[in-house]
Amino acid sequence: MIDFQGARVLSYKHNNNYFGDNFRYGTTKSLSVEGSIYQLRNEEGVQPVWSGISGIVNGAVDYDDIILNGTNFGRGRIESLNFSEGNDVTKKNYTANITIFSTGNLFNMTGLYYSGLDLNNTGHPIYLTESFSEDFSFDLDENQEWNFEHSLQIKFVSGKANGNSSTPLGMAKLLAKNLFENSIPAAILDPNYEGGIYNTSGKAYFTESLDEITSECSFSKRIKFGQGSGVYSISYNHGVNTDENGVTTVSEEGKIKGVVEPLLESAKNGYSSESSAFYGRCSQVFDAYKPGNANPLSDTRIRLRKTINEFLGEIDYGVSYTNDPRIHLGYSWEYTQEISRSENCVVTVAERGQVKGISDECRSNDVYQKALTGWSSVKSGIASRSAAYYHLATSLNNALKNIGRSESRSQFNGTVEYDYTYNDDPNSNIDGFRRIDYSVEDATPVHLVARFVIPGYKEIVQPQQNATLGSRTVTMEINGYRTTTLAQYRDYAKVRLNQLIPIGTDVFINDVQYSLNETEKIFNIQCSWSYVGYRAFENTNV
Repeated sequence: MIDFQGARVLSYKHNNNYFGDNFRYGTTKSLSVEGSIYQLRNEEGVQPVWSGISGIVNGAVDYDDIILNGTNFGRGRIESLNFSEGNDVTKKNYTANITIFSTGNLFNMTGLYYSGLDLNNTGHPIYLTESFSEDFSFDLDENQEWNFEHSLQIKFVSGKANGNSSTPLGMAKLLAKNLFENSIPAAILDPNYEGGIYNTSGKAYFTESLDEITSECSFSKRIKFGQGSGVYSISYNHGVNTDENGVTTVSEEGKIKGVVEPLLESAKNGYSSESSAFYGRCSQVFDAYKPGNANPLSDTRIRLRKTINEFLGEIDYGVSYTNDPRIHLGYSWEYTQEISRSENCVVTVAERGQVKGISDECRSNDVYQKALTGWSSVKSGIASRSAAYYHLATSLNNALKNIGRSESRSQFNGTVEYDYTYNDDPNSNIDGFRRIDYSVEDATPVHLVARFVIPGYKEIVQPQQNATLGSRTVTMEINGYRTTTLAQYRDYAKVRLNQLIPIGTDVFINDVQYSLNETEKIFNIQCSWSYVGYRAFENTNV
């Protein structure tokens, strides 16, 4: 308590202190007073007057109750105290400049910026700040990372604070903590972050500077983070490349940082969340830079790179997508088509290709299963593609028949290689066999006659009631499949041979021979008949 007796006010000044233009956080009252210390019946020399002076001086702490002529004007401090020259035995005049601090009115401190901010906290009474400033800075660098800094300069009045034992430095620290944890910048250039970027959890770095003599304190909070949620941050950039064949590849290179402990777990959660957005972001970039009439961007990743830093809780990654027509959902496919015509005008069309599975996991079984899925789709279209190629190249409309096919599967490499061949030969792919060729050789019966030459007259022909035997030989080659049995070959050959029996009388089989090459699956059969011509012989008289 600082007690001024016999004082009168020479001047009075009342200042309201504001945050910005609207929030009055405190009031400062400046008074100039003068008074005298009296000891009119003093018989002890200067000691009584000097004791009064010492009482005022000793009570002049930085922050205490100010009493003027018995009235408490509030808590404050003496800025200056001067004693005039004079008779120190009975009277001593003085002048004092006093500052009194009182609370403001913060009832209207509401809204986004002040959400959670307690400026009425008795641990750091805001009206006791002698100076206060606050600065924010944001910038977005070339790596799409935000750099944020929040700076505070605070000075509290020295002395006992509002009746408790907090020091000016302690009160400044507490206020800075309150502001760092709750205040939010009200305006940010990027609308996607407005009103929320400051509250995004992150790894923050703090600095503080405290002057114990002047009570001036500086604090700063620095955060560097990219886009993301409250548990991770992400920064990324894109690249687009179109090669000489017109194939465009879009890549995304990025880094995901965990910002909430445990950091590695936060980073992994971030990667799991962001991985579903990789294609969408790359597709937007592709649409902006793709050449005219380009194929659409495939949603199958052709490259995935992931590096995990367990110590820092970071994941570096890289992904690529392409509009290469060889890339399909879960597999790549490339093939060639060939067409040729033989000297007997048979056209042959072949399609040869490879299907390879694509998997982020790179497990051979997973890659192989995706290759099989792709092969199922590819296989169903081979016949139609070959027919379309045939019609385009020849302008013919003959039916194509499959005359050969092979498939080679590699589980280790996750591939399926194939070779399918078609032609328009009418002898190909008949009745369940790959090819059937046959030839018929006939020797028809000849009617026997006797010829007599009469010199100088004519030749007389005498018919005979007899004729030479006719014959027919059929040679047949049947090319079957790996599963074709001997019985199937023989049964089919029997049907076809019965259709080729010669017409005549007394037809009988001379010989039947057949063989089967199991390796090449070729069945050969030869059958020969003999027969007599019609019994009604014609008149051969001339």
